[in-house]
Amino acid sequence: MALAIFGLCAWAGFSVGSKYAGYRHRQKQIDVEKSSSPERAPLESDLSQFKSMEFLKVLVRTTQTNSRAQKEYLHFEITMLEKQARQPGMERIKNAIELNLGLAYVEEAIAEEQDGNKEHARLDMSSAQAIFSSLGWKDCSEETLRAVARSDLNLSVEKVAEGNAAK
Repeated sequence: MALAIFGLCAWAGFSVGSKYAGYRHRQKQIDVEKSSSPERAPLESDLSQFKSMEFLKVLVRTTQTNSRAQKEYLHFEITMLEKQARQPGMERIKNAIELNLGLAYVEEAIAEEQDGNKEHARLDMSSAQAIFSSLGWKDCSEETLRAVARSDLNLSVEKVAEGNAAK
């Protein structure tokens, strides 16, 4: 008798569970179809642009011990961010792109200065100051921008260390 009750309960649980799972699956499909609104494509594009900015930063961070490679990747990062900023449809994330571009210019200025190329470092810092000023920053002094770049660099290094510790 107990075995019959157990079998009946298992069968009822299976049929109710499978119907509930089918219902949830259909609801998720409806939600996805609803989210396929005209806003979905621009949001996915914005997300893709953010991912590419993060990838560029990772490339630069991984070459910190090799100044020549770091400068090449910094120049590449600047070129790519300038292209992104000029692309149509980037108005929603233009400030984020320009912030990253300004930070890249500051990092390149620091790298150029360390290599003794004072004139190029000065031009890069001027470009960074112009970008941060256009973003509405009140203090665009070299000291402030260097401190911001150092804190951004330290934050990136800490993220990498946390990722390696989690593995």
